[in-house]
Amino acid sequence: MNVKQQIQVAINEIAIGVEEDVLTDDMMLTDLGIDSLKYVELLVRIEELCDIVFDESDLGMESLRNVGDLAALTNKTISKRAG
Repeated sequence: MNVKQQIQVAINEIAIGVEEDVLTDDMMLTDLGIDSLKYVELLVRIEELCDIVFDESDLGMESLRNVGDLAALTNKTISKRAG
């Protein structure tokens, strides 16, 4: 499963009623019903699915606003772990 698919799985688990095939990189997390509490749950779930730990300095809601931002951060974190 690639990073985008894992993020979609996590969003589908956290944001009830979101269809997986509807997600695009530019979709805002708030438009998916992700509030501050669900945001934390989503990040934890992505960490679990991808077997990573995000750097806390990268986790502000202002910098992770859409699905594409999450994918970029996840890929960056995976790259750091591998390097």
